[in-house]
Amino acid sequence: MCAMITDSLDLLLELQEYDRKLSSIREKLRELPRLKAQAQEAFEKKKELLKQARERVKKGALHVRQLEGEIDDLRKKVTKLRQQQMQIKSNEEYRALEKEIAQMEEQIRTLEDDELNEMEIIEKMERQASEAEKEVKDAETVLKADMRMLDEREAELKLQEESARRYREDIARQVPTELLERYERILKHVGDFAAVPIENGNCGGCHMRLPT
Repeated sequence: MCAMITDSLDLLLELQEYDRKLSSIREKLRELPRLKAQAQEAFEKKKELLKQARERVKKGALHVRQLEGEIDDLRKKVTKLRQQQMQIKSNEEYRALEKEIAQMEEQIRTLEDDELNEMEIIEKMERQASEAEKEVKDAETVLKADMRMLDEREAELKLQEESARRYREDIARQVPTELLERYERILKHVGDFAAVPIENGNCGGCHMRLPT
């Protein structure tokens, strides 16, 4: 009788070992989607930085075109005023037009300085966009490698899970039904050690002396 109990307990301990192994494998499998999402998120951040860099270049180029349009309009006005000057005989009117022309030419110089500064900024932003594009390509390579590795890891873990599950079923068939049901109830509540070994006649969990 004692030998039968000991054999059953040994089987339960072995069963428990496979249950713990299965629990560990399944925990790792549950972790894989988070790792994949994390890798994808890192890649998406790089793509967003590239998008922002390109947007800055686009806005800068639009600003330059606006400045060029304003400069062109002012130059046309200056040309028109110069033509008007040729027809004016009054010195007072001539000086008034000259003053207006001078103001417009000052505006043109200011706008040209703004245009030059903006073009320098665009050049810098284009370099940043180029660097961001390279980073996206590198990040895409890393992402593909990470996803491939995680897929391989998933396949490996599933094989381990299937192997452990089969061994677990083989052991479970050898355990008396009533004892197995009791073990599984305890395991459900405890979540880890439902069975412990007997050590020198003592319980391996609470260390109490067991009756013989």
